[in-house]
Amino acid sequence: MGRAHIVFLSYRRPHLVGQGFVVVVVVVVVVFLSYILLVAKSEDAIYLGFFANFLGIFIFVLVIAYHFVMADPRLLWL
Repeated sequence: MGRAHIVFLSYRRPHLVGQGFVVVVVVVVVVFLSYILLVAKSEDAIYLGFFANFLGIFIFVLVIAYHFVMADPRLLWL
C-alpha cells in the first residue's frame, strides 16, 4: 500500500507544475497586453480589435493545449 501511495504522489506532481506554469504564462500575457493597451491609447478601434483577436487566439491555443495534455498526462514530463 505504501508503494502505491508513492507512485500516486509522483504521478500527481507534474499536474501541479503544469498548472502553475499555465497560470504564470496567463498572468504575464495579460499584464503585457494591458500595458500595450494603456500605452497605445486603447480608445482607438484598431488597437481594440487587435487586442480582442490576439486574446481570442491565445485562449483558443490554451484550450487546445489543455485538451492535448489531458488526453495523455505523460506529456507533462517533457
